Amino acid sequence: MPRVQAPCRRARAKAGIREAGTLWDCNRYRVPDVILAADAFSEAVAVIEQRLHLGSNDVRPKVLLGVVEGDVHDLGKNIVAAMLRGAGLHVVDLGVDQPVAAFVEAVRMEQPQILGIGAYMSTTMLAVPEIIQALENAGLRASVKVLVGGVPTSQQFADAAGADGWAPDASAAVRLVTQLLESGA
Repeated sequence: MPRVQAPCRRARAKAGIREAGTLWDCNRYRVPDVILAADAFSEAVAVIEQRLHLGSNDVRPKVLLGVVEGDVHDLGKNIVAAMLRGAGLHVVDLGVDQPVAAFVEAVRMEQPQILGIGAYMSTTMLAVPEIIQALENAGLRASVKVLVGGVPTSQQFADAAGADGWAPDASAAVRLVTQLLESGA
């Protein structure tokens, strides 16, 4: 079944990855298009960041992303990471199959404004409230906004887990992160 065509406004002078997000939102891009755009963007960013040598001088807002333990799906996380980088944010990618302790230690070490937790299977999404509780136990929860994403998750799940937000897709994740940062997250 084809996706319903939504009205589409083309933004002026958007970066390629942002344009991919806009085209996704207005149903002109499909998953393979977004994957290709995200892969190309990630490769370009890697080259640029190597040349900039930002290191400890990087003052961009920081977003930490990871996928919960037992889950090796990374497509959604990779697309979100690419689009957040396209929005000018410093993204630290923990990768997949990360235990609760890895999230806590990364928040302690990286001190991000935002933590994005991905869970792409119903059997692994139960780690999300464990991570949030572990952040609370470590005295770190108040210092970071926690967002949840992944196919089996929902706003209701995110609320029950104690997260600050939920995004159904990468474009919504970028909008939510931007809103939280603008509101002083």
